[in-house]
Amino acid sequence: SEVTDTVVSNKIVAQDSKTYNSWSFQGNAYLPLAKFLTLQGSIWTGENLDTYYGGIGQGINKTLEKGIRAQGGWAQLLVDLTSAWSVNVGYGIDDPDNEDLNDGDRSRNQNIFANTYYAVNSAITLGVEYTYMTTSYKAQNDSPNNRVQGMAMYKF
Repeated sequence: SEVTDTVVSNKIVAQDSKTYNSWSFQGNAYLPLAKFLTLQGSIWTGENLDTYYGGIGQGINKTLEKGIRAQGGWAQLLVDLTSAWSVNVGYGIDDPDNEDLNDGDRSRNQNIFANTYYAVNSAITLGVEYTYMTTSYKAQNDSPNNRVQGMAMYKF
């Protein structure tokens, strides 16, 4: 049977009738190291993963007529300072295979982050996070980004 795939790249939509496979393998870990300290993370690998937010949103390379292979993961250290305060630090990466990319395509996303949360009471939690991100491009300069964001959560 014929399958039509859609490729979205920088707001340009193209379609073709070639069939592209998608596969992935993922492993996750949650390791309590102490009463107040936990390490958690995930690693993954696969091909044509844009639907699953892998490959930096790149599933197939229409020019090369092939799926884009990618691998990545993240790790986070969670520290409960008190019953109300917690601090987390972590790192993440999404790394498509360069041989599956054209010049100018996104070739790696990396981020380092730190955040803190404060539980005001059982219903309200406040938080703030700083993230340093870098996107690399095949045959082009990297693009760094600093981001600070806050949050308020109400549980009901």
